[in-house]
Amino acid sequence: MTLADTLRGILVVAFEKVGIAGADLDRVAVVAASDIRHGDYQSNAAMMLAKVAKKNPRALAARGFFLATFAKIIAALDW
Repeated sequence: MTLADTLRGILVVAFEKVGIAGADLDRVAVVAASDIRHGDYQSNAAMMLAKVAKKNPRALAARGFFLATFAKIIAALDW
């Protein structure tokens, strides 16, 4: 199991714990970042959240939706 697999597993569990209904959790992906200036890994989790919310991802980002949702996800994790 790779670190990306572990991170993906954490995201899937967190989505389930905060009750993000409608997300196709099989499609959540974590991969090595295509540009190392943006970190080590990247995920499509924000796009999944936008799909569930049926909103444009840029509009949601402008409203702080992703920060609030990911704060809930992080709080739900058992570190």
